[in-house]
Amino acid sequence: MRDISYKSRNIRLDDDVYKLFKGLRESSGKSWNLFIRDIVYDLNIKEKDKPKDELNAILNLFYKETHNNNLFVNKTQRKALKDIIGEVGRQEVIDMIKFAFLNKDEDFCPQISSPRELQYKWSKLEKFKRDKKVEAKEEIREAWSVEKQMRGDL
Repeated sequence: MRDISYKSRNIRLDDDVYKLFKGLRESSGKSWNLFIRDIVYDLNIKEKDKPKDELNAILNLFYKETHNNNLFVNKTQRKALKDIIGEVGRQEVIDMIKFAFLNKDEDFCPQISSPRELQYKWSKLEKFKRDKKVEAKEEIREAWSVEKQMRGDL
């Protein structure tokens, strides 16, 4: 283990990592402080390229549909989204948002435009989703029975 100081802090590196960094630093011709600073800067840039957090990524789904910038700064909307994710999970929330926006033109589909509305209408959306699956199964059964009648199997 080796200690390297950067901005009056000691950074502890394994021997293998130290050798790798030492070789890279010597080839760059920079001091340890400049070399470490550049590495930290590069890591920060890579972090900024990603969405800040999962909430912003999910809020982006709402933004694509409603074009409402207030969703990103409104604490009430963020809290509602955190609460829903805590209850049912991230993937379930994403799936429900996509389902709601894909079926927004269907009769009796609950309309949502914000995480708060999603929180209030979650059970209605679940019921609509269940009913839609039942409808699809009934349509398949009807089609199957019509096909059987045409073949003379009944």
